[in-house]
Amino acid sequence: MIRLTVIGDEAFDVYNAFSWESDEEKVKIDEVPEYLEKLCEPPKNTIYGRYLFLSSSQEKGLSIDE
Repeated sequence: MIRLTVIGDEAFDVYNAFSWESDEEKVKIDEVPEYLEKLCEPPKNTIYGRYLFLSSSQEKGLSIDE
């Protein structure tokens, strides 16, 4: 638990708000960075992705797979 003292106040507040499935997972400090990375990933913008896909055009000489 020593690492929790150096992550900062904001990150420690986020850690305290985690919902763990069991008390054993809360003790496993190796899973905390993975959980924080998942939490910090930006959300996927599906509307913009659809726009890019639907507005694309096939150039001459390109196959469907390219």
